[in-house]
Amino acid sequence: MTPSPQDGRLTIGVFRLQLFKPSETFITTQAQALQRHRVVYVGRRLFGPAPPDAEVVSLGRGWAASLRLMLLRDPAPLLAALGQRRIDILHAHFAVDGVYAQALARRLKVPLVTTLHGFDVSRRRRSLLLSMRPALIHAVLGWRSLAREGALFLGVSQAVMEAALSRGAPSDRLRRHAIGVNLARLTPPGAGEPGLIVHVGRLVEKKGASVLLDALAAIADRTPQARLAIIGEGPLQRRLEAQVARLALGGRVDLLGALDHEATLGWLSRACVVAAPSLTARNGDMEGLPTVVLEAAALGRAIVASDTGGTAEAVEDGVSALLVAPGDVEGLAEALARALGDARLAERLGSAARRRVERDYCLARQTQRLEGLYDEVQPRSGSSETPQGEP
Repeated sequence: MTPSPQDGRLTIGVFRLQLFKPSETFITTQAQALQRHRVVYVGRRLFGPAPPDAEVVSLGRGWAASLRLMLLRDPAPLLAALGQRRIDILHAHFAVDGVYAQALARRLKVPLVTTLHGFDVSRRRRSLLLSMRPALIHAVLGWRSLAREGALFLGVSQAVMEAALSRGAPSDRLRRHAIGVNLARLTPPGAGEPGLIVHVGRLVEKKGASVLLDALAAIADRTPQARLAIIGEGPLQRRLEAQVARLALGGRVDLLGALDHEATLGWLSRACVVAAPSLTARNGDMEGLPTVVLEAAALGRAIVASDTGGTAEAVEDGVSALLVAPGDVEGLAEALARALGDARLAERLGSAARRRVERDYCLARQTQRLEGLYDEVQPRSGSSETPQGEP
């Protein structure tokens, strides 16, 4: 095995079964921002391009090794793929992945940090079990063991923290830690395009796109300039297309599908209003802290969102956003009409949102804090002499 580093830098194994999904740029954003430590990405398979020059360990498309990992939670395929690479701390994103990373961390004899993002501690266990998906079933079966053995759990918002505690997460090893956004990269571009509403998110119930379409229809006559761009893909695609047709919104709504991060930021920059009408799905799935809300705030956009989850912690109603009750079509319609019809209000909300994200969600500061948390869980003596990979 590679010897312990002499420069004081730790090697962080960033673990995700599905690496580099386009909807999860927040994972690589955080990892690439590390300053004092190096990163190795570890997972089952790549679902998108890796960052330039990133070190990646995966099982590729080998079905036998993948089945062994997914069905048995056997870390042997990943251990073989790691070879002589040294890992000092394993950091899994989502409790589902934490359950799979636990066996690997045990074999490597390293601490396991797990970031909890929302659905992984809010979705009902019955729903997870009935999904018939091995990863979600194992998430239920392995949660108690993960809660018992995990070195540290990070909730991206207070709402996620509370959900995790209700599921039995250890209060003494649970910290609130949002990832943050790169403020140097996201600078306010000035006023957005009049009437343009942008919504970003997977086309699933909790994102509230259906509620947003109903709200747009409610203001169509009095706000003729209003139009909506929806960025994302998911199982509700056809249902939303049918809703657009039923509401006669075909000339006002663009369902753009999944876009890469740069293109998505381009649309956010153009927006007059960014809408995030999240709600709690019938299966319990809820938002943790939508990255799009933080990105919209950093870009100085007016935000209209649901008063729920981490969103309600990141912005303040009437100051840095207009917040409405989840699922309230009439309230959402009124908030959209206000923000679209009052340029001064939109500018004031956007400026306050930028100040809020500068204060509380700066990626550089949040990453510095994360590296401090890594230092806390890293054993100080004895462990570096133990060969990794031994049972």
